[in-house]
Amino acid sequence: MKIKKILITILIFFFLTACQKEKATSVFEKQISDTDNTLQAAFFLNENIGYVCGGRQYTESTMLKTEDAGQTWEMQDVSEVEKMIFDVFFLNADTGFAVTHGMKILRTYDAGNSWQILQQYVAEKPWLPLRAIQFVDENVGFVAGGIGYSQGIIYKTTNGGDTWQYEWFEQELRDIFFINEHIGFACGYGAIYKTENAGETWILQDVKGDFFLSIHFPTAEIGYAVGNQGLIVKTEDAGETWQTIKRVKATSINRPILEDVFFVDENVGFVAGKNLFWQTQDGGCAWHQLEAIDFAKFYGMFIFENENGFVVGENGNIVRFEL
Repeated sequence: MKIKKILITILIFFFLTACQKEKATSVFEKQISDTDNTLQAAFFLNENIGYVCGGRQYTESTMLKTEDAGQTWEMQDVSEVEKMIFDVFFLNADTGFAVTHGMKILRTYDAGNSWQILQQYVAEKPWLPLRAIQFVDENVGFVAGGIGYSQGIIYKTTNGGDTWQYEWFEQELRDIFFINEHIGFACGYGAIYKTENAGETWILQDVKGDFFLSIHFPTAEIGYAVGNQGLIVKTEDAGETWQTIKRVKATSINRPILEDVFFVDENVGFVAGKNLFWQTQDGGCAWHQLEAIDFAKFYGMFIFENENGFVVGENGNIVRFEL
């Protein structure tokens, strides 16, 4: 009996050792960006071609492009903009858009080699930041922005960005996400809005408790939003109801500020923010820190279906990772 126990123990040891050898090692590589400006967002057309944007709030714009999966980054010419670029979105390999502080919307037709400034600011509020942009097809796109916690705006175009209409909101808005051409969400200061008619009307959802900075839906029913008070909320019924799945005490000295959320499917997702880069593999029930990075704050990320991706933040930092 004793010999049998010893043999079982040996077999378990070799089994565990074999599993450990097969387990892939996570890779985190800091990229050379040649800038110390804050980087706000990332967008990739595929695993090789991608863009990262940022700058300095009132004085400088930064747009970087890679064509070799982040091994090298080339600075794009956006010197005329002279404002922080908060978000970037590409329809295809050639046509892309970006939004900035000072209510500027940018467009490129040549893969970022040159950018056209679409002067769409409202005369009485020319300083207002535009924070997020998404297109649902080649013609219809949306932009969200706002300032001062009590002033928000959503732009809509139906002709590929040639002209834009806008609507004011009582809350500052930071992100926008459309599930399809009709159903979309916008989030901001103490509020999440939903539209079911392509932005013709927006309905305030029954969810509060944070200044929501990012929202993402991996499926038509399941969505997540995160905020700067450390709150994560989830819906499983397309926004009809929302549940708090993680909350950090507001009195915590090291309270995390959650800047961005990105899910690759209904279970696997990531949250980036101040001193953190979290992953969940069970739909948000449990979160774990992926890696201790040597800079203070992440602002944006882009994750591929294989769970590899890029995260960007302060001081021009771009980190590529493979899990």
